[in-house]
Amino acid sequence: MENALSIWIDDSCQKRIPLDGNIIKQKALQIYKHLKEHGESSVNPDFVAKVGLSLAKNLESFFLNTDSSAERSQKFKKELQNCLAPYREIYNNLVRTIKQSKITDFLKREEDARTLNKEKSSESEGDIIPPKKHSWLIIHTEQ
Repeated sequence: MENALSIWIDDSCQKRIPLDGNIIKQKALQIYKHLKEHGESSVNPDFVAKVGLSLAKNLESFFLNTDSSAERSQKFKKELQNCLAPYREIYNNLVRTIKQSKITDFLKREEDARTLNKEKSSESEGDIIPPKKHSWLIIHTEQ
C-alpha cells in the first residue's frame, strides 16, 4: 500500500497536480479498499524503514515545493523532522551495526561467575556459603 501511494504521489508531483492532506488520505483509502477487495494483503512484508523514510522525504519535498505559504511549509518540515528523528536514529544504528552479536555475548560465562563468587567469598571469610547444585536439562528425542 505504501509503495502504491508513493508512486501515486510521485506521478502527481511530476504532473504538477496540487495535493493536500485530504486528497492524499482519500487516495490512501481508495488504495486500501482496492487491495482489500482483491484479497491482497494491506501489509507489505517487504516494507522496510528505508521505504518509509523515502516516502516521508517525498511528502516533505512535495509540501515544500508546492505549498504557497512558506511559513506553513517550514512548520510542516520542522514537525515532520521531529516526528522522524527517532526512526532515523534507529535506522542509522541498524545500518551501522554490520556485525550481528552472538547470544553468548549476552550470557554470563561460568568462569566469570566463579571468579565473582570467589571475590564475594574472600570478602566475607567468616560466612559459609554452600555450593550451588547444577541442574541439568535432559532432552529426549524419539527417532
